[in-house]
Amino acid sequence: MNEERIHELFREMREEPIPTASVQSVQQAVTEQIRRPGSSARRWGWPLGLAAAASIVVLAIFWQASLKPVEPQQITAAPTISTPKPLPALPLEMAQVKTDPPRASSQPVKRVVIAKPVIPPAVTEKKSDDNILIRVETEDPDVVILLVGE
Repeated sequence: MNEERIHELFREMREEPIPTASVQSVQQAVTEQIRRPGSSARRWGWPLGLAAAASIVVLAIFWQASLKPVEPQQITAAPTISTPKPLPALPLEMAQVKTDPPRASSQPVKRVVIAKPVIPPAVTEKKSDDNILIRVETEDPDVVILLVGE
């Protein structure tokens, strides 16, 4: 079977009328499933109804609270506006701005780096017969590494 043949069979099935007996049996099975004591419709019916009623009550309370007029408050005295006090006059000597003399052209900064020179350890190779001897001397005169290879 190829896809064209499968599509053709589906078209034929769609064109055929559905028998009324099968439709009635499906409807009867659905109504029995709904009316069963442990069905989901009965199980969720009461809690959903209670939740809807509670939300309606809460909305009604908030709606009425928002409709209440706001009572104006009694003002006992008129507000006073304070005017800012003038700043004290500064002596002329303090009021003048001191300026630095103009700088000369910028000069490059000299940087001095002090560091110890790193001396690599001395590595010597000696060939004696078939053995290779490598001697590595470290900063500590008591430590000498010898590598012998064949």
